[in-house]
Amino acid sequence: RAGIKGQLKQYRYFKRMEYLSKLAARAERDANCLRIANGAVRTEPFVSDPNIRQISNSDDDDDEFEDDEFMTAFRARRIDELKRNASRPRFGSMRQCVSKAQYIAAIDNEDSRVITIVHLFDTSLPSSRHLEALLVQLASRRSDICFLSMTIEEAECSQHEFDNSVLPILVLYRSGE
Repeated sequence: RAGIKGQLKQYRYFKRMEYLSKLAARAERDANCLRIANGAVRTEPFVSDPNIRQISNSDDDDDEFEDDEFMTAFRARRIDELKRNASRPRFGSMRQCVSKAQYIAAIDNEDSRVITIVHLFDTSLPSSRHLEALLVQLASRRSDICFLSMTIEEAECSQHEFDNSVLPILVLYRSGE
């Protein structure tokens, strides 16, 4: 089949076989997913595919990049960045302030690079409780930010100073300001 018609016929045959192969792989994957969903477990040990290149732990692959100026400069910048980030304080949870003095000390004594978020709330308001729950979740995700919470009563403020319509209040500080 040396002519153009023969080549087109071979191409169509190849594409059809490729499509059938994809369909078979999809059907096998769906069947495996169904078996797993029904609680099936693997009984035979996993054998890796010999066609997949194994990842080695050796540093042989890095040798070709050692002489590259860009990689050397990039590596130095990245190490400096990691050192700076390692020196930052880590939090990971919401802290409760029980007095004004503790509140002021927590803000004034923080590192200047740290953002401090203070949640002033009233426990009787549903919006305050909801925001408190959201901030607790956020505090667990963002360990680089200091989260503090304090009720209006603990802040020694009378209820007449804050109208319930403005609560809850979020105050953000950086470098004590």
